[in-house]
Amino acid sequence: MIFAKTEIGNIYSSLRVRNIVLCGVLFFLVFKTLLGFVSAKILLPAYIILTAAFLLNFLAYVLLKSKKILFIFSYLQFVLDLVVIVLALYFSGGIENTWGFLMAVTIAISGLYFSFATAIFIAIMAIIAFGGMVWLEYLQIIPHFNAYGLDIWKNTPYVVDYFSAMLVLYVGSAVVSASAGYNLKKRKEDADAYAEELKKKIKTIEEFNRELRSKYADIERLNQLFVGRELEMVKLKEEIKELKKGKN
Repeated sequence: MIFAKTEIGNIYSSLRVRNIVLCGVLFFLVFKTLLGFVSAKILLPAYIILTAAFLLNFLAYVLLKSKKILFIFSYLQFVLDLVVIVLALYFSGGIENTWGFLMAVTIAISGLYFSFATAIFIAIMAIIAFGGMVWLEYLQIIPHFNAYGLDIWKNTPYVVDYFSAMLVLYVGSAVVSASAGYNLKKRKEDADAYAEELKKKIKTIEEFNRELRSKYADIERLNQLFVGRELEMVKLKEEIKELKKGKN
């Protein structure tokens, strides 16, 4: 199922990974701006969009902590991630921007922490979103924001090659991450099953120990009883001897 429920821990992990990636991208953009590779004015929309995405993830984390978040929101976040990335790419060079691989990160998160169906769904959405941006720019249906002063966005072989590469990357990310996620889940299930079996064995051993202690207590009581009787018998024998001596 695409929208199958997932563990809260997986949602937490996906949020943490998102924030780490966003922080890394923002840091790199600032670094590029400081070095003068791209002007801050051109990247300003990207800064705003990525910062908004970071704040959205933080809000989701807070809502998750307060138990007010619905699990479906964790899936909607993937769509929001794609929208954020496409907008950031579009306003910072569009086809010229080589950071289209960022969508593969979102796809990988969906496959690793959610399911194969989710990863494929997000990959298809990514292909539609990225492909829409690329081809609408190439066909000049939407304006192109020139970030690097290049005209490669008009070059047909480059556009086809770039889009094809991203297509392979997105599908590959879905398959590989989902496979890795499945293996991790399988190992976790095996570990949980082993832990459960171990708990049962420990419980059995504890019950056996309690039974042994109970039997030992019974034996101890019987032993005390037998010892007491032996002492009484010895005492009785001595009394009989004394009586015999008295008669003699």
